[in-house]
Amino acid sequence: MQIQPEPTRRSLDVALPWWVGEILNDSTENRRFYITKGLGSGGTWGAACWHYLMCLYNRHSAFSWAVAPTYQQVQDTLIPTFAEVLQTVFGLEENQDYEVTASGRPRLYLKKYRQTIHFKSANRADRFVGPSISHLTMTEPGLYQPVAFEKATARLRCPKAIRLQQLWEGTPEGLGNRWQEEADFPEGVNEEKNARRVILWTEDNTHLKPSYVENLKSAYSYDAVKLESYLYGSFKPFTKGTAYWEFFDSRNVVLDVQPSPYLPIVFSWDFGVSPLPWVTLQQQPIRRKNRDFKRFVVIGEGDGKAKGVLDGVAQFIATFPPHTYAGTPIVIDGGHDGFHGSHLSESCAFDQILSRLRQYYSNVTIAASRSAPGHEESFNQINACFAYEILVVAAWCRNTIKSLTQSSFKEGTWGLLKKRGEDPTHFADALRAPIFRLTKGMDLEAPNQPKNFGMNKQL
Repeated sequence: MQIQPEPTRRSLDVALPWWVGEILNDSTENRRFYITKGLGSGGTWGAACWHYLMCLYNRHSAFSWAVAPTYQQVQDTLIPTFAEVLQTVFGLEENQDYEVTASGRPRLYLKKYRQTIHFKSANRADRFVGPSISHLTMTEPGLYQPVAFEKATARLRCPKAIRLQQLWEGTPEGLGNRWQEEADFPEGVNEEKNARRVILWTEDNTHLKPSYVENLKSAYSYDAVKLESYLYGSFKPFTKGTAYWEFFDSRNVVLDVQPSPYLPIVFSWDFGVSPLPWVTLQQQPIRRKNRDFKRFVVIGEGDGKAKGVLDGVAQFIATFPPHTYAGTPIVIDGGHDGFHGSHLSESCAFDQILSRLRQYYSNVTIAASRSAPGHEESFNQINACFAYEILVVAAWCRNTIKSLTQSSFKEGTWGLLKKRGEDPTHFADALRAPIFRLTKGMDLEAPNQPKNFGMNKQL
């Protein structure tokens, strides 16, 4: 596509996604562009292309914003994607044409036009202050709290801008949220909203490996509605409880993980219920867009049929065979009632688990707390971990995903709603105890020191 944002300068001949060219031809004042996308469809890449070209249109303006749900996603997704687009699509060079500041107040400075793109975290909408901006990009708006929309769009008022416009791009996240209320209309222009909607399918991204789509279909085979939404960018009703309000499949369910025999395995239980549920998790390193950090991954779970702790241990041994995991540190965790004795046994549940595991594994310990954290404190903590992607769930752990999706509070309380015969809460309960213990006191907004992107060291 040939673009000439400056009539007196040379034109740019660049290859852009089709939809970016389409919305660039729409110069309507205060137009909002809503890109509802399937997973992996390339929406963020295209948004970075649009944002830079809008900088050229608005070359007399000094500031624009690009917003992601969290600081972590600013570091892992927005900054690397913008830098990669500038280099590979537009032929710019870091330090010569632009500078990136990754720490403190993340930003990208375009030297030629003396413009600054500020990267913002929607979780810190209280920091949405500063000068007026010319244009705005928001990625994954289905994960924002409502205040972030108002705070961000209020800054879109630079008097020097040629085009005051904004682009929102992200996967649909069910019904009843601000993203759905804004963008759920037929593809094309909605004059009443002064908005244009573009729908991207996952398969529109020709750079994806065919296995990506097949893996998505396999991961969501148990939920045809979510699969349709995440493949075709369509708004569909999701089953959503109230207890784990920051758990979103598109963000917190992962395909590309495997258990490691070289990292400790936390083996956690929810007691006092039959059958007994259990989950396992590891803190695993991940490298994403030139950054290294660690996250907790749910890598295993019970089948929901264990009649007692010995049945559950047998399932664990089958999942993590001793010939591979004999030397792996195993850390036993779970509800504090696992320390309570029983008239059926002289030892508590934790002691029984410890004794049986030590017959097969050489490094087994108990780390469970003897007291339970307050419900409000522990639910806030685990939801923060989901929001900042410190905690994710392997796609095959479907009992845990169902539990996180369907668990609800009793109205007006922090107590869980437990209906006899249909109580989905237990696998999530098994997860909540170790996550609270392992992350209490962690700086979730920036748990890892940001790395550099190219030669430009953190300025």
